[in-house]
Amino acid sequence: MVAPTPSSGCAFVAGPISVWANIGAASALTQLGWTLNGINIEAIGFISPIHSDENGGEQGPPIDFQLMGQQHRITLELSKPVMTAMALLEPFYNPNTSSANIGVGMLLGCSTAWFRLLLMSPGGGTAFVRNYPYCTILEPIDYSPIGSQATRARVTFTANTIGGVLYNNTNS
Repeated sequence: MVAPTPSSGCAFVAGPISVWANIGAASALTQLGWTLNGINIEAIGFISPIHSDENGGEQGPPIDFQLMGQQHRITLELSKPVMTAMALLEPFYNPNTSSANIGVGMLLGCSTAWFRLLLMSPGGGTAFVRNYPYCTILEPIDYSPIGSQATRARVTFTANTIGGVLYNNTNS
């Protein structure tokens, strides 16, 4: 057996990441700020085990697994948050949503209240672009410290796969 040859590539460095969301007037992209130490993207697969009597039924190990969908959880800390833009995120839905749909029990997807989240680094050979068309915020937004030191904003977006698209590389 021949041992595989390791790659000789360089480490990937995206560069500074600028964060945008479609929360401006008429859903225009608005900059939320610049990240501190980059972003974290957690790929979450929804998996369902398939059992069979050939392996002891439901008490035994699965014979296969079925992929039921995927989400990405995007966690970021903004060292230079645009506070007026961040205020538009605080209701946890896209502010361009019709006010007739807003209220307790609203469905974010059916109310078109998703965010478009665009993550971009400067151009060049290591440019990084991730465009998530269907995001929401499911966790608290954290601002700290508030005081004489620079305030940071921490926010986590959950991106859903809708129509087979989780993300693409569209940057406009």
